[in-house]
Amino acid sequence: MRRLSRTAIVTLSLLFCLSSSCHRGYNPALYPSYDVLNPGPEVRLNPLEFTEDGNLIVNQAFILWVEELKQEVIKLRKEIRK
Repeated sequence: MRRLSRTAIVTLSLLFCLSSSCHRGYNPALYPSYDVLNPGPEVRLNPLEFTEDGNLIVNQAFILWVEELKQEVIKLRKEIRK
């Protein structure tokens, strides 16, 4: 009986710790692998040049970054509305 209660206490403690850590929300500092707000060096090389008629030419990395940024804004707006 004593062994069972000790096991139950340990199990409940672990479950409490796991469940409380899941409700804290997203913290980007815990996931430093990629941050859409901090573009890489290939994006920061833009603008590359202007055309004769004044249009700006950018590289593919910049275009992809703008799309990712747009998707991030859409995702955050949906989360705010919830």
